[in-house]
Parts: sequence; structure tokens; C-alpha cells
Amino acid sequence: MRRSADTTKKEPASEKVADTSEQRGWLYGVAFLLRPGLILPFYELFTSLGSGALGLLILFWGMQYAWNVLAKPTVDLDGPFAMTVL
Repeated sequence: MRRSADTTKKEPASEKVADTSEQRGWLYGVAFLLRPGLILPFYELFTSLGSGALGLLILFWGMQYAWNVLAKPTVDLDGPFAMTVL
């Protein structure tokens, strides 16, 4: 009897695990870098009340400004208008 060769290539389980960990590696790196930036203003609030509160207030104002600058412009359309022939 002759056995047919299996043409499908199966990846070992270890290669699949390594592949998914490489894909998630950049996400963990970004989260590692963002964590201090998100925690530090609140940490400063508890360590130094005046400086921390001022820092959070400036951060709040900056976020409000950025939100308004990046918002979609509102377009008010009036009409329809009647056409008059001169």
C-alpha cells in the first residue's frame, strides 16, 4: 500500500504562541510607556496638593482646548432660497 503525502503544513504549537506574543509586544510596550504619564499627575496631587492640583488643572484646560480644536466644524445651512430673475 502506498500512503499519500500530507501536503498541508502544520505549525507547531510553540510557533503559534511566539507569533501571538510578538503581535502583542508592541501593545505592551505602548502601555508601559503611557502608564507613568497617566498616573503621575494624580500621584503628584497626593504628594504635593498645590502643585498637583495646578498640574491637573493645566492638564484639564489643555485637554479641553485640544478637544475644541480637533472637533468637527459645524456648518449651518440656511435655505432653500428662492431664485429671483433680474
